[in-house]
Amino acid sequence: MSARTKSIPLVLFLAVGVFLAEGERGNPVSEPGTEDRREGKAERGPDFERQYFTRWHFPQPLILDQELLHRTAREIQSIPSEEESTSPVNSWTPVGPFGMFTINGARYTGRVLDLEVDVAPSIRMASASGGLWQYYLGFPVAMTEKISSPAVGSFASTPGNPNTIFMGTGEAYIRGGTGLWRTTNGGTTWGPIALNPAPSAFFRMRYRPRSSTVLFAATDAGMFRTTDNGTSWSALLGGSISDFAFHPANPDTILMTLWGIGVYKTTDNGTSWTRLLGGLPTVNVGRGSITISASNPNIVYAAFARDTGTASLLGVYKSTNLGSTWSSVTPGTNYMGGQGWYNNVIAASPGDPNIVLAGGVNLLRSTNGGASWNEVTSGDVHADHHVILWKSDGRSVWSGNDGGVFYSSDKGETWTSTSNLMPITQYVNIDVGVSDVRVMAGGSQDNGLSISVDGGNTWEYAIGGDGGGITIDMANAQRIYVTGGVWNGDWAFRRFRSTNTGSAWSDINNGIDPEDQWYTQMRSDRTVPIYIFTNSGPYVYGSVNNGDSWVKYNATPFTSEVANLHLSRHTTGGATIYAPLYAWTGNRLMVRDSSRWFERSAGLPDNHSIRIVRSHPTDTRIAYALLNGFTPGSKVYRTGNRGATWTNISTNLPNAAMGDIVIHPRNSNLLYLGTESGSFRSTNGGAQWHRWNNGMPEACIVTEMTYIDSSSQSNGLFIVAATYGRGIWKRNISGDDPTAVQQIASGMPETFSLLQN
Repeated sequence: MSARTKSIPLVLFLAVGVFLAEGERGNPVSEPGTEDRREGKAERGPDFERQYFTRWHFPQPLILDQELLHRTAREIQSIPSEEESTSPVNSWTPVGPFGMFTINGARYTGRVLDLEVDVAPSIRMASASGGLWQYYLGFPVAMTEKISSPAVGSFASTPGNPNTIFMGTGEAYIRGGTGLWRTTNGGTTWGPIALNPAPSAFFRMRYRPRSSTVLFAATDAGMFRTTDNGTSWSALLGGSISDFAFHPANPDTILMTLWGIGVYKTTDNGTSWTRLLGGLPTVNVGRGSITISASNPNIVYAAFARDTGTASLLGVYKSTNLGSTWSSVTPGTNYMGGQGWYNNVIAASPGDPNIVLAGGVNLLRSTNGGASWNEVTSGDVHADHHVILWKSDGRSVWSGNDGGVFYSSDKGETWTSTSNLMPITQYVNIDVGVSDVRVMAGGSQDNGLSISVDGGNTWEYAIGGDGGGITIDMANAQRIYVTGGVWNGDWAFRRFRSTNTGSAWSDINNGIDPEDQWYTQMRSDRTVPIYIFTNSGPYVYGSVNNGDSWVKYNATPFTSEVANLHLSRHTTGGATIYAPLYAWTGNRLMVRDSSRWFERSAGLPDNHSIRIVRSHPTDTRIAYALLNGFTPGSKVYRTGNRGATWTNISTNLPNAAMGDIVIHPRNSNLLYLGTESGSFRSTNGGAQWHRWNNGMPEACIVTEMTYIDSSSQSNGLFIVAATYGRGIWKRNISGDDPTAVQQIASGMPETFSLLQN
């Protein structure tokens, strides 16, 4: 590389908005819910989401132990908060997306796992990583800003008293929660409820028909019941119970699906259970879903995925005698794709037992009792369905899926997506413009790449599938480089370039070896003209011609895949490249220093993988390494010599999973840290840390951060954070908040409470 000296200051103006304008954008990339999903290209998305969090948590498992999560929450509460001193001047504010528009006008937001439409005074929604929400006067309102887990699997509002809500946390086989919670004041405060055995996740919570005291909860640890509205609970049946349905006229009769076995029935309100056969499959039975017709309770439908192999559709079955015998009404298309373990739901209309909706990757509809099925192909219906809920009128029906909430007023024939205003997008990467401060882009699970060209006021859905890494050209913000999937062919994630802020994209993979790696990065050396870098398998690639061609920056493959990538600013001899590997021992961090590669993990504790290494914005010798996992005291390390030696600056940080770090560009003592459990700040270079969540949910999953230096336009400095489940946030740090946060003594408190804003 030749030396380059010209630089441009980073700038950003962010505006928060709710009303989005429609617009036409030419885009050759398929939208989800169309060709890319129907051909099964998205079948591995949930599997790689599991891999993403598995690598983040290692050596702890993917599904974290509930006691570990509670212990982490207690540690966080024991750490001083910025609010314990002088009130902070600034706070985090959401930048959206408050729904993102596709080219056909549909509006997407993020994954919804459960819904209520008949009990609450307004629609309530459980999001997979963004907590519990309800609509108030047409706008979404968050109800769980202080809860220790943002993953809400299911919930139930007490009939006749919507201020009392039971909420089960954890998304089954994706992310563990912190158990069952209850509020009696509409979400102002919440308290935990212990269940034994403790579930990691909740599939369904439903009140017995015409009862305000009998509530059932289907979990990955079995079925639970309370008959006194939560004062006491009984464990009824073990195993992973994914769905259940009440007989509408005789609610002592319940049918439920037990993962690995099939359908069970009780006629005594859950005291005893009998397995149903009579035509149901008995081999390779995976996750099931079940529905009883409200207008003809003898008619029951059950759908099953395969337990092993690809988790594809095993079959859909119908009973006309309340489960005594069954016949197959299996569709001719595998609508579950290969992820029936992840999403499998079926629901019959309460007004007509012949109208049935079955959801997996795709949504199917039958109007003749399952004799034939048609796929719902509307662009207003996103892929990957988790809940289908009919209103008692028999005409209105909702689907909660990976794109949010979708509504039909004509029994599922046509759909709309206008209610998707909740900022619950699950971002993994973000970048912001410099030459044009209005340009922002983020790569997300389920909802691809989204772009705003007006500072966050409106967002458009630019590329489908799952979004990855992003780099916006320093000199020309219309030029954006990304990685994205899901795709067939030579790469799981391909590389794309747009020269018109996402209106059109071209493929830029020339020179990159075929590779099945997920969530690859796109970085630049942050100067002009831009050099861009990406990782694929055991190689780091660079391009000096805007991605037209790529060359390997390490001629010999590293010993494992490159997990992440970050660069210092460009200097003579080229930028310093930090490439953490997918490894926990041995070679873990490759550093390209003065055109040579060195392994520089010495000084970092063994048996830990490295999440990211962030270089100082101006001093290329200084960098900060964040470690994965849950080892107390092994979180953040600093180097002053490009990784040759490391110093631990974890000090009083809690035992949370680290996300990303930003160094103040003009004051190295100011460090801003994002974790899987909220944000932290140090004002003395890491000697002490304090909670830095003012305005942001306590347990927000922060995945990537950056800073915006717009001081040249008198707008100051901003931190921008991408979160997994709560969209994108910003915070002004101009001069930083003039607060002297008290560094109180550490130690575990005897009691703690989670308080609502």
